[in-house]
Amino acid sequence: IIDRWVDLQRVKISDDPAELVELAKQAVYEDQIEMRQEIARNDATPPALLSDLAKYDEPETKAIIATNPTTPLETQLELAVYDEGDPEGSVLDALVSATEFPQVLTKLASLEFPVVEPPRGVPGSSTSEPDYHSQALRAGIAQNPFTPPKILRQYAKLSNEEDDKGWIRMGLVRNRKVPLDVLETLAKLGGDDRPKGKHRVGDSPEKIADFAKKTLAILMDYEGAGDRDVEIAPIAQAHRRQHGQ
Repeated sequence: IIDRWVDLQRVKISDDPAELVELAKQAVYEDQIEMRQEIARNDATPPALLSDLAKYDEPETKAIIATNPTTPLETQLELAVYDEGDPEGSVLDALVSATEFPQVLTKLASLEFPVVEPPRGVPGSSTSEPDYHSQALRAGIAQNPFTPPKILRQYAKLSNEEDDKGWIRMGLVRNRKVPLDVLETLAKLGGDDRPKGKHRVGDSPEKIADFAKKTLAILMDYEGAGDRDVEIAPIAQAHRRQHGQ
């Protein structure tokens, strides 16, 4: 037990790729999942080794690999279509928030997310709707600064029913690289026409439009906009830095 603890500490502090490869061999031979996960978390782990570790059917390990910035594109694309067996699993969550590859985000955006069938006999529940987790994933794609503009523009055109919680379009406003024309589209939202029978959670179209307008105002230095809104200002400032203003 002491030897395993010592090896685990070596993995955590090592910045030597060759040492990590040797420790990985030991972790595989002794079937030490915790050590494999720490190797997967280490930024010094060689990309080829991360790809090998990703082949293990261990969702938690795969989720860690998804957040490692040195994980190669090919491996991330494989993780994007990994069937975790749990519609609310952690691998896609980790990948959506961590990836810097537009190709991976394009793949994630193309996935067919599950829908929740409405309960029978419940007023106002006549149509299917995306489940909470799938909408949260799409919101993460919308907010990721490496998502291709084409996808961001598609999300901006979602109807109030398609984005009934507003998470996806609010994610666009929070994306520091979102094109200005997307903000302009979102600033025109209005009319909370979501089905009346639903319990309305999330961000209303009016709130999204308000955020978009304030962000645009700060970006363009409209009179009176200022940076006084403590919630909006950091978002707008990130946009301003991105657009060289």
